Amino acid sequence: MRFQQRYTVKVTGVTKTSGGSVSVIRPGKLSWRYTSNQNRVVANGKLVKIYEAHNHRMYEQEVTRIRYPAPVSFLIGSEGWQSAFDFTVRDAFQERSGAFYVLLATPRHPPHRHEATYFYVDARTFFIRRVVTDYAQGNRSTIDFENPQFHPALPPDEFELSPPLGTDVYRGTGVRRVD
Repeated sequence: MRFQQRYTVKVTGVTKTSGGSVSVIRPGKLSWRYTSNQNRVVANGKLVKIYEAHNHRMYEQEVTRIRYPAPVSFLIGSEGWQSAFDFTVRDAFQERSGAFYVLLATPRHPPHRHEATYFYVDARTFFIRRVVTDYAQGNRSTIDFENPQFHPALPPDEFELSPPLGTDVYRGTGVRRVD
């Protein structure tokens, strides 16, 4: 499915936008492809890999050891997300694009990087169509999802990521360069 993301920094008032495609297979698999650059985020069920093209870095961590922000952990159904957050159903509402339920996730164990995450769920299909995260320092991230599909045809390597030559790979306390 396609996504559009806006991230607003409260102190500066600057909003950064990006977009691309995202694929999810629950539990544990996720692939974000950004159209404006070659950045990628991949979870293959065992590892989460975050590739930053502009600085030739990739960060790796085991899925079971990472503390996902609420949007990612909820989307992929990673282990432990149910116990990490309290969920409440907010009022349903109607927009020109359809009817939505709003699900609020608040962290149970502060300190946490975010204050609250709102999931806007399509009342007809139950797909998550928008995720809004309010961070502790006042910043806000909004991700809109378009054209969600059940069981789309995906290439077998969609949830794998090999860094390009010259990439520094950070895993735990170690760093290795891909040559």
